Amino acid sequence: MKNLLLSNTIGKRRVLVATLADPSGNPRPFRTIWLLNKLEYEVWTLSPKPKETIQGLNETLQILPSTNSILDRGKRKLSLLAWKFFGLFDVANGLSEYAYWFAIGGLRHLKLIQKSHIDLIIVEDLNLLNNLLRFRNSKTKIIFDAREYASREFESNLLFRIFDKPRINFLLTKCIPLLDGFYTVCDSLASEYEKEFGRLPKVVRSTPFYYNGMPNLNVLSPIRMVHHGNANSDRGLEKMIEVIKNLSGLYYLDFYLVGNKKNINYLKSVSEGCKWIKFNDPIPFNSLVNKLSEYDLGFYLLQPTGFNTKYALPNKFFEFIQARLGVIVGPSVEMKKLVIKYSCGAVSNDFSSDSMVSLLKSLTLNDIRCMKEASNEVSKFLCWEKESEELKNIIYEVIN
Repeated sequence: MKNLLLSNTIGKRRVLVATLADPSGNPRPFRTIWLLNKLEYEVWTLSPKPKETIQGLNETLQILPSTNSILDRGKRKLSLLAWKFFGLFDVANGLSEYAYWFAIGGLRHLKLIQKSHIDLIIVEDLNLLNNLLRFRNSKTKIIFDAREYASREFESNLLFRIFDKPRINFLLTKCIPLLDGFYTVCDSLASEYEKEFGRLPKVVRSTPFYYNGMPNLNVLSPIRMVHHGNANSDRGLEKMIEVIKNLSGLYYLDFYLVGNKKNINYLKSVSEGCKWIKFNDPIPFNSLVNKLSEYDLGFYLLQPTGFNTKYALPNKFFEFIQARLGVIVGPSVEMKKLVIKYSCGAVSNDFSSDSMVSLLKSLTLNDIRCMKEASNEVSKFLCWEKESEELKNIIYEVIN
């Protein structure tokens, strides 16, 4: 592997996608690899070992090894504690970075990356960015996918504000001016990055691949609603349960949740006794849209508990559209803008359960059919095959 990476025997441009997530099971890095393969680049990842085969992926520089011995777990925990502690002090940033890369098993790759013939690194996680900027080859370009607004991701959490925010702000202030390319998921976050760090990122939305399906217009009562995704406590998903309880069987809601088991169990306890709510096992992302298409409405009453929740434009919004569902949301800035623009759903007046109950009670079966037809139309261009043109332009601008 070393010899292959140090030489360029294939003659293609070589790109490294750096991500802390398994790229075979995480939509954003997976779709990036798909695009790079389509552009006929030689693609590597710095990532956990993919659990599934990824077409077009040449090889992986493995981090986050799966070994679970007591000694290894202890070393990782101590290293992560050192990372958090040293990250509080700008002058100790080097020690913090060393501790983090030791914890993820990535130190052995840095020198190799520095010596290798890599044309471009696309970095999917801020925690990887600083050392990749430091150890890159002088000819290697770096593009950062900022995704959400990192320094305000969990701003309602006191520990996050004390231990994480200072380190994140330091990294963003230091790294953003050094980037060759920079993008995020929506206009509101892009504007905030420019306001706080003096540079406007491009926007590449988290759209899924086009799903070649047709809307099921046989909409019957009770209406079938669905919600999927992470059960983060700051999203206020219990409000959605409250809504369904107050609709007296007019709507069903199925959950497909991942994440913290404690949060999921809490939501189950809140919904206890409500026969119109069901919790299901999560669905692999590559078969997700097909499953969602069995429903009538995608539902997301996201409480604006912080900056990222206020301006969220998540994967699930576009997955609802690809599944040809009507999209029901609260007045979240970015989601509301698209629902109104394309008439593919409905928006409550505020984030209260009462407002959402009123909205859902007002909808007719024909209203929902019209929403699904609108989603069918907009699905043709709110898909990765179209959205990836934005990322392709960023890549060409940087390395050509």
